[in-house]
Amino acid sequence: MSLPPSAAGIAAGYAFTGPALDLGALLWDGSCLPEAQVRIPLPMLTRHGLVAGATGTGKTRTLQLIAEQLSAQGVPVFLADIKGDLSGISVPGTPNAKVASRSAEVGHEWAGSGTVRTFPDSAYDLEELLTGLGTGEAVVTVLSEKGAPTPVAATRLRAPESLMGPVDGTVLDRAVKGSALYGRYAQAVDRESAYEKLAARAAAEDVVPVERSAGREESGKPRRGGEDRSVVEQVVGSGMFRSLARSVGTQIGREITRSLFGTARRRR
Repeated sequence: MSLPPSAAGIAAGYAFTGPALDLGALLWDGSCLPEAQVRIPLPMLTRHGLVAGATGTGKTRTLQLIAEQLSAQGVPVFLADIKGDLSGISVPGTPNAKVASRSAEVGHEWAGSGTVRTFPDSAYDLEELLTGLGTGEAVVTVLSEKGAPTPVAATRLRAPESLMGPVDGTVLDRAVKGSALYGRYAQAVDRESAYEKLAARAAAEDVVPVERSAGREESGKPRRGGEDRSVVEQVVGSGMFRSLARSVGTQIGREITRSLFGTARRRR
């Protein structure tokens, strides 16, 4: 079946030949066009993306659809799923009438094919498009392999092939404990912090124990090289004294140089 000219133009913008994610099929005048698939090139997924929509319109399922296809192509995926809505991605999905209907509509062999409704640029109305989307539909535009934006396409998304809902807690716990990495990451590690190491080193090097002399206690004194340091040694060895000495030395040297070469500043 040949596509309408405007729909064909949009479909051509998503006809990528390399590895890509299959989001769904084009919607045109309320009908799915399964021969016009909407795809995102895999190399473009290193960029930022936005999935936006009202509650219940399918944002979570869109993320699930993207994540499971990335995983299927060997790309590691991390999902910060606080509520557990996407934990079902770890187990196969259960077929039902809605999934079968969506798959048949978009021309995808089970679970998840989408259809895209496209609007010609001359007749495109963003407000009408965004407010008229139904459940499981999205507006898609990406950068092509050459970096140019693709035409905006209203898309009926495929159904994810994994379970669309939280997985049972016992099943999830069993999968976690059965992982080859469980033994490495399940054990809590509380190593000595940098602060604790520095504090211990300072205590060992700079402070001597309390000493008793003539019936009274003296507090710990700073020590260097195992010997008590006098007040003069402490002052001379301090960073502030060295900085002051360098400053004074520099100023004296500058004045001597000016006197020798006749470059002393004239007093006003």
